[in-house]
Amino acid sequence: MKNNFLYKSIKNEWQKFHSKRKNKKIKLHEPTFGVEEIFNFTKQLITTNVTMGKQVESFEKKICDKFGFRYAVSSNSGSSANLLMISALMSNLYSKRLKKNDEIIFADAHFPAYSFNKKILRADGVRISDLLSSILPLFVLDEYVLHPIVMMAAVEGDSLDPSVEKRYLESINSIYPDTPKIERIDRFDFYERTKGAFAVVVTGETAKYGNILIKKGVTLIN
Repeated sequence: MKNNFLYKSIKNEWQKFHSKRKNKKIKLHEPTFGVEEIFNFTKQLITTNVTMGKQVESFEKKICDKFGFRYAVSSNSGSSANLLMISALMSNLYSKRLKKNDEIIFADAHFPAYSFNKKILRADGVRISDLLSSILPLFVLDEYVLHPIVMMAAVEGDSLDPSVEKRYLESINSIYPDTPKIERIDRFDFYERTKGAFAVVVTGETAKYGNILIKKGVTLIN
């Protein structure tokens, strides 16, 4: 590969560009991509197979081997991955799909998800508000309960950050403007609801008391 003309050209340009930055006194960041990464995705662009192909298949296999998964599917963005995840949960092709009246937990990064539920999905690095914006267009809230959205109440002596609920509501109300008020329940009651939830999505949310429960309503694919 290192004798490849394209590789040599990219390496030469990369070195010229970054040599100009060597004398900077304050480094704000390191180069995101190295020569080999630029070479590989340039080579892939030339084939016009930018979403599928041997490179993607090889990457998916490496992910499976590393984490012990049976399957892995690449997507073009994190938002698309979130939509794929929720679509798969509600697909008629999946016998154990998410159905009406089921509850799903979107947990913050501190939540002990594995202690309360066996079906754990990972959305590491994604804030819950962003996840809600992505998946709610596919997810109808239960209209037949007083509180289809539930969050954890603060323990005695602690306090809530109102900006967390406000941020979540901005995402929810952008899809469902008439959303009922969010119910707050005791921490241990929330744990009990988690045990009976369809699944827990562990996110990268770092806000304190950032966990939220969503109750699914009736959709065309129930």
